[in-house]
Amino acid sequence: MSGTVWIVGAGPGDPELLTLKAARLIAEAEVVLYDALVNDEVLEGISAECLFVGKRRGFRAFSQEEINRMLLDAALRRERVVRLKGGDPFVFGRGGEEALFLRAHGIRCEVVPGVSAALAAAAGSGIPLTHRGLSSSVSLCAGAPEEKIVFPETDTVVYYMGASSLSRIFAKAIRSGLSAEAPVALIHNASLPDEAVWVRSAGELRDGTPDFPSPLLVIVGEVVRLAPSLADLASSARAGAGGGR
Repeated sequence: MSGTVWIVGAGPGDPELLTLKAARLIAEAEVVLYDALVNDEVLEGISAECLFVGKRRGFRAFSQEEINRMLLDAALRRERVVRLKGGDPFVFGRGGEEALFLRAHGIRCEVVPGVSAALAAAAGSGIPLTHRGLSSSVSLCAGAPEEKIVFPETDTVVYYMGASSLSRIFAKAIRSGLSAEAPVALIHNASLPDEAVWVRSAGELRDGTPDFPSPLLVIVGEVVRLAPSLADLASSARAGAGGGR
């Protein structure tokens, strides 16, 4: 008999944004395989065997195939396995690949959603992804690799994994019709005490800028102009929960 694997979203980083179900499953787990963007506080005090399988810019501990095999091996020797991912496991988290692999090998699995980094970055910076009169559509896009970069025709566009490819993203976006004056928010470490937010124009980013740190969320659209009016509200909410800005 094999165990069960729960593919769990840990949220954007702030441990208080972990769901109740995720917290319970982590506490009950026998093995936890966790990613680089999972906050260390989430794993404090648990009795599970914890295996780091994260990937960060410029550093990769294991290939996806190796992670799949580690999950399978864990499920064959233990009953309760948690695969813990930053954000939501089905939003640029490869959770679908892992779930399909496990199902193909006869392993029971369940996906537990988490707060996606895009939602946390936007709300924590005072940027509504949708807003009446400004944005009724949102796209979530990958900022890398270069051949996968697209600029869809939606009111708001969010790029994940874009820190190393900003000039290429906005060269393509402006060629596709985006105004060079369009506002862009760049958000590092969303929801964490050291969160940083920069606002630039699309043209500035196309023409070359200093490196921005990873992880970085990029939000494009007129809703970014609302940030000065709402950022204090977002900061106050985070401070009240024990965080800072």
